[in-house]
Amino acid sequence: MMSGQENASANRQVQDLSPIELPSPRDVEALRELVAHMPADFRQRAGAAIQQGLLKDLAGHFEQQPGRSAKGIAHRRIADLGRMFEQFEAVAELLGYQPDPIEPARESLLELRVRDCLIEKCDLSNREVHWPVRLEHCTWTAPGVFVGAHFHGDASFLGAAFLGDANFFAASFDGHAFFGGATFDGAADFRGATFSRDINFFRANFKESLELRYCTFEDPVVLNLHEARFGGSSAFGGHLNLECDQLRRPGRLRNPGRIAGESSTDIRDLRHACQQYGELEANFAAQGSPDAAAARDWCHYRYMDLHRQTRYARWNPRRWLNWLFLKWGFGYGIYTKRVLISGLAAILLFGILYATNCFGLPHDLWSVQYGSAAERNLLAEQAWWQNLANGLYFSVITFATVGYGDWHPVHWARLAAALEGLLGVFVMAVFTVSFARKIIR
Repeated sequence: MMSGQENASANRQVQDLSPIELPSPRDVEALRELVAHMPADFRQRAGAAIQQGLLKDLAGHFEQQPGRSAKGIAHRRIADLGRMFEQFEAVAELLGYQPDPIEPARESLLELRVRDCLIEKCDLSNREVHWPVRLEHCTWTAPGVFVGAHFHGDASFLGAAFLGDANFFAASFDGHAFFGGATFDGAADFRGATFSRDINFFRANFKESLELRYCTFEDPVVLNLHEARFGGSSAFGGHLNLECDQLRRPGRLRNPGRIAGESSTDIRDLRHACQQYGELEANFAAQGSPDAAAARDWCHYRYMDLHRQTRYARWNPRRWLNWLFLKWGFGYGIYTKRVLISGLAAILLFGILYATNCFGLPHDLWSVQYGSAAERNLLAEQAWWQNLANGLYFSVITFATVGYGDWHPVHWARLAAALEGLLGVFVMAVFTVSFARKIIR
């Protein structure tokens, strides 16, 4: 928050800046008379109104020329941004602008651009904004209220500075939401917001908190938190409220939520996404709640998988072994069910090998024997299902490292039994740790 001296300096700065001038009632009446004698073409009407100076400060907003900057309104102040939106909408309607009902803002003929302005009041609660807006490098001297606002087009707050709270509770963004380089001195509240396209917080600075609970991220939304700062730190040392379900999208394992760059083929993008998951994991670990613990597990899983992709070359055998065993076999220690399934699969596979003499190898190369030589001869007369039951029994006691000694491998089967015993020790250790973590939480 600002000190008294900083507040006094800001107040003097506001007094020195000239205000944005909206069209006066006389200008609006002249505009109405102008368009009454013109074809119902938005471009022609807007061009004629600009030439006659009837739009004043709004003139720049109706010109969509590439590379054109809004120098006419630079270093100005806006007493009421809500009032400016109303006037902008009224003038647009007067000029005959009709948004496309199917794609209302994709090919919009107008765009509200405000740059380098001080905004003294901002209350856009429940407002329908049918055009793209660019409120770039502006400073909000009062809290910004966007509760329930619906942005049908892109919304850019590039380099914005919110000296108070920024309240986007239950807001909807049909286009891209860009807050790159924005500074939030107060709380940034996006609870319950809906994002239909990307939301970008690249290099944003959150001095208090970022609230993203109960948000909805629709396909194919990506969340970019790269180099975002919390509490003055590049790591998530502040308080980030983000639910695990918002990233994982339960029930849709083939199409989970993604962080920006996670699906890229560029190794640099993958490294950035990996770093973001690592920072999210640290943030959830600091929160300490059970829900945060589940989110931390998911972020750790994604971090390990991205780390695997960035550490080894695409066709490196270690990358695929890591993918097969550590990811799918053990779930990086996060998914207890995967560890249990892997253990049962190993028991079944080795049991079949023991029961079939490694799929038909001679007894002098591979066999599992029981008791004396006379008893071993009787085993040759047993049915296949009895051999399978015996093989599974020997596999279980070998995997569990019990070693009763009634059955024992000979020849090359010893190597398989030794391998299964080592695998059993490792799998049971991972299962114990993973299961204990879930029970404790």
